[in-house]
Amino acid sequence: MLATKAKSAGEKLLTIVNDVLDLARLEAGVVDLSNEPIDVPEVARSAVELCAERALAKEVALNAEVAGALPTVRGDASRLRQILVNLMGNALKFTELGQIGLRISSQGDTLVMTVSDTGVGIPTDQLERIFERFEQAPGAASRFGGTGLGLAISRRLARQMGGEITVRSRVGEGSVFTVTLPGA
Repeated sequence: MLATKAKSAGEKLLTIVNDVLDLARLEAGVVDLSNEPIDVPEVARSAVELCAERALAKEVALNAEVAGALPTVRGDASRLRQILVNLMGNALKFTELGQIGLRISSQGDTLVMTVSDTGVGIPTDQLERIFERFEQAPGAASRFGGTGLGLAISRRLARQMGGEITVRSRVGEGSVFTVTLPGA
């Protein structure tokens, strides 16, 4: 029991340290992302696989869908996975009942990846603030934990790959995070 708690605490600390280092590297401009064709369905499958156990433990449905043909996207597959895991991890953190969905589709030559949840939602006046480093919606840190770095890192990574992350949300109804990446 004590060993399990120590291991869990160590893993959380390692995650925090890695997030701080990632953000520092991104802000310093020293993160070199690969620029290779990405197998988006495979990246999505592995991201869902990484989050599936937590979803099962919370009894929250985790659904994934690839809708139609996807454009070829170039970038860093491991960093795209990091973005998706972060978005689904946040959705899991803030969703007590209901479901989380990952939908991957295209709009013309643009890849569109949407992570939706039926969680607590985010107040409208906080929607842009949550992408700033060390920021969370009021009360989120004390109630749900976290450092407020994941979304800042994810947005910077998406932008380095020529894309963007946006959010829509309603308090009490959930949130929808959309990642767009240009086709190659």
